[in-house]
Formats: sequence, structure tokens, C-alpha cells
Amino acid sequence: MDERVRFVVETQLGMKSIQQLCHDYGISRKIGYKWLERHAKGGFEACMDQSRAPHSCPHKTSDKIEARLIELRNLYPKWGPKKLVALLEMEMKESHVISASTAGDILYRHGLVVPRKVKKRN
Repeated sequence: MDERVRFVVETQLGMKSIQQLCHDYGISRKIGYKWLERHAKGGFEACMDQSRAPHSCPHKTSDKIEARLIELRNLYPKWGPKKLVALLEMEMKESHVISASTAGDILYRHGLVVPRKVKKRN
């Protein structure tokens, strides 16, 4: 971050062009302008690295569906994801609420599925 702060300060001093400063710092002009824009919007703290993680996941299974799936699994502990999803679809009167593989992942995450042992073939 010190490098970014020095870059911003040097551009504000105006002794060199932005192109020359970018060359001196070994960055592209696009990056240089990005640092300047971040500084203009939020000061020196905004020049720090920002998370690249997504802010939201629009296709995430809703908490309501996940909770109901867990309830159904507790009611029918021997049923697998396919049967549970079919029951969930009948209850919600919708087709394709979630896929069986997603249901299996949810059950596994909550410790409601024991992974099968892999049989070795000779």
C-alpha cells in the first residue's frame, strides 16, 4: 500500500506525467488511474487491496428450503436426496425446487449423510 500512497502523492505534486509515474512504478496506466480513482472516492484507505469475493450469490438455495429439507430428513432418516426433493416439490407445488445433488450437498454439510465406503475392485 505504501507504493500506492507514494504514487498518488507524486501525481498530486505534478512533477511527472501519470504515464511517466506508471512507468517508474512498473504498472500500467489502467492500474494507475484505478488507484487515483479509488483515492478520489475514499482516500488512502480505499487504495488498499479489495476482496474479489462476490458480494452475493443469486442462485443460492434459500434458507427456507434448506431448513425444510433438514426437517424432512429428520422425519425420514433413511430417505435419500431424490426422495426428499420429490417430497419437497410436492409440498411446495413447484417443479425443480432444487436438484438432488444440491440436496445431497446440503445434507452432507449438516452431517446428515454418511459418505459411502469405496469398494476396491480387484
